[in-house]
Amino acid sequence: NHNCDANAEIQYQHNNSTLSVVATRLISNNEEITINYLSECDRNRSRHSRQKLLQENYLFLCQCNRCLSESSEPDETSEEESENEMDED
Repeated sequence: NHNCDANAEIQYQHNNSTLSVVATRLISNNEEITINYLSECDRNRSRHSRQKLLQENYLFLCQCNRCLSESSEPDETSEEESENEMDED
């Protein structure tokens, strides 16, 4: 399953015919193994941008701890944030 703060990642072998799921941190016994469905470029976007991409591409609204902890942030995409910052300058 997806998590914006995943504990594993997919790694492809050199011949691209095999993939591995590799832990990115220590995973507890009862903890679900998760990966981030977003591309490397999209993982640091705003919560709203991540939610929009996941909804459009995977048809779900992420409720991971990272998204829930960032829920008080403005509902604007990363592009809108950048435009607003430039307008303020």
